[in-house]
Order: sequence, then C-alpha cells, then structure tokens
Amino acid sequence: SHTLNLIGYHIDEGIDALGNYLDSCIRANVKNVKIIHGFGTGKLKEAIHSYLKKNKFVKEFRLCNELEGGSGATMVTLK
Repeated sequence: SHTLNLIGYHIDEGIDALGNYLDSCIRANVKNVKIIHGFGTGKLKEAIHSYLKKNKFVKEFRLCNELEGGSGATMVTLK
C-alpha cells in the first residue's frame, strides 16, 4: 500500500513532503494513501488534516482504524 511517514517532521517540512507525495500519487492514479503522523502533540495531524481539506484532489480522509495503525495515521482517498 502507499504510505508516507511524516513522523519527526516539522509542520512546514511535513506539509511540503505531503504535497509532493500526493502530486506523485495523483499522477500515478493512486486512489488510497496512508499518511503516518504519529501521536505527539497533534499539531502535525491538525496541519495535515487542514491541508487535506483544502486539496481539490482529496475526495475524503479519516483517521485509521486499529487494524490500519490507529489514530497515529490518516487514510486518504484521492479523486
């Protein structure tokens, strides 16, 4: 499966990496990706979710369930 691990990234670096990753997934016609942000303070997760809400290629996203890795990761569906 397609996964991007952003644990340890500063918010601005993480969002840059996320944007580049989603661009490459869109070009490759990938529909489902997992973004690992970890638990921490939640600031990175908030920034990622804010970015995903504004990205026109994102159909929907949700926190992962326990089998997928739990709330330290977000599952994204692309259009």
